[in-house]
Amino acid sequence: METLDIQARVLGVAVLAGVLMGFIYDLFWLARTCTRARGVWTGLSDLTYWLACAAVVFSLLMQVNRGEVRLFVLFGLAIGLGAYRITLRHNVVRGLLSLRRGVARTAHRVGRATRSGGRIIRRSISSAQKGFAKLRIIHALFPKFKGRR
Repeated sequence: METLDIQARVLGVAVLAGVLMGFIYDLFWLARTCTRARGVWTGLSDLTYWLACAAVVFSLLMQVNRGEVRLFVLFGLAIGLGAYRITLRHNVVRGLLSLRRGVARTAHRVGRATRSGGRIIRRSISSAQKGFAKLRIIHALFPKFKGRR
């Protein structure tokens, strides 16, 4: 028979696992919105989410409760998930969206820099080619010309 302190510890870990499940859900939500997944891809991402949650719950039950499924463990998971959605979810989603915007801005700026850098390189190469072409013409016309001294 388990003592009350062991059951309280198991309940606390279950609540933390519920919070983790909520955070993992928000990560999957962000991935779905970034990729604009529809139809089959949404179903596959949901299946992946539930498999990840099953792995979390399974490892929780094996580590702290010797694999026994008890009703208070399921209540702990629900309490943790509900507490996450009420207290932390708003700030986490706002942070994830801010991170997404920052990555998008950085990618946009890198793209712009690459395009303008490419233009500068192309113009430099074109100018160099024109300069070398003029030198070839000068050398063809004046074979003894060595350039400026």
